[in-house]
Amino acid sequence: MTSAPRIVATDLCVRASGPGSVSVTQVRASKAGGLQVIAEHLRVPRSDVVAYGDMPADIGLLQGAGRGIAVAGAHPAVTAAADEVARAADDDGVAWHLRDLF
Repeated sequence: MTSAPRIVATDLCVRASGPGSVSVTQVRASKAGGLQVIAEHLRVPRSDVVAYGDMPADIGLLQGAGRGIAVAGAHPAVTAAADEVARAADDDGVAWHLRDLF
């Protein structure tokens, strides 16, 4: 993977988000933070929140949910951070997992 171009700003975070791609966000912005804001707005307790992920940028999201689910084939760090593993994305893993929840 080539390096991301240097960005001159102190409040930006540049992360590898997948093969050949990067994500650029504000340092204070995160998937976990967004999840928290939405759950609070909807008055959903953390224990009732389920989140799915496959790449290292999703680890905070999975840890911020009551149940963090990695999809099969996820990055090893994501699988390690998850509470459980669903079928692969190519096998409709999230859909099958949601069906089983409901």
